[in-house]
Amino acid sequence: MMTINRVFVGVATFPNPPEVYEATDTSLQALRWDGDLQTIYFGADDPARSKYDNLTTKHNRMRVNVLEDNFDALLTIEADMIVPPDALEKLAAVDADVIYGLYCSRHNGMWLCFENITPRSGVALNATPARAKALWGQIIPSAGAGFGCTLIHRRVLEKIEFRYEADTTFADDWPFAVDVAAAGFTQAHHLGVVCGHIYAPGGPVLWPDPDIPRLYRVEGEAHSLSAMLSSTLPVIATYRVRKRISGRTQDYLPGSTIELGSDAAAILLERRAIEMLDE
Repeated sequence: MMTINRVFVGVATFPNPPEVYEATDTSLQALRWDGDLQTIYFGADDPARSKYDNLTTKHNRMRVNVLEDNFDALLTIEADMIVPPDALEKLAAVDADVIYGLYCSRHNGMWLCFENITPRSGVALNATPARAKALWGQIIPSAGAGFGCTLIHRRVLEKIEFRYEADTTFADDWPFAVDVAAAGFTQAHHLGVVCGHIYAPGGPVLWPDPDIPRLYRVEGEAHSLSAMLSSTLPVIATYRVRKRISGRTQDYLPGSTIELGSDAAAILLERRAIEMLDE
């Protein structure tokens, strides 16, 4: 395993204030590392481009920094994450080319940890609760994905650029994970690097938690994810169907769209039956 000393921490910020949540900034300042550490926040979105296109541009700017300034690795952090102080130390100790910390999707509590993926689909680890609980805290081979708290070795960045596929609902983390596997690099998840995902400014935080039936907990005022979602969703909005939904007058098949009120949408989002059109 190659020794890591110089690490570049790249934080992709939000296009509008707050650019980085205060809790995220605080956790970054508490990161422990004995080597050389440089942190830069990347903002300046182009309003004419999509959010995922802008995000990909930010990640490629981070890649250039790593390669041109001779860093050993890139640590990507999203602007709504709370990372533990030992996150970098633990990730750097793993013998793999790309190493992911563990966090939940803000929209449905799904763990961002996939043991197998294709260019268009994947099944999260906590879709099998017993397996997720059994592996809690361990280091496991991974297929990706997510850039919430991810360490990428320089050797990977020398061969692979970040890219975004506009015809999908995935950000650039998904095709990156596919490209990494295709290039023969190894990926792993450290299920002991547990990160919080902030839902909204001043709002609750989602944490992976194997001791709760749904395998995540909501830290904050909301008592459930659906309650949290319903308080922030539009009164009426259109969503994409992921799993067949039986309505009063018709069935909605995967890939179709459905118009829902916030309460109903919150429940179906939590069940992963629908998804937001812009995600």
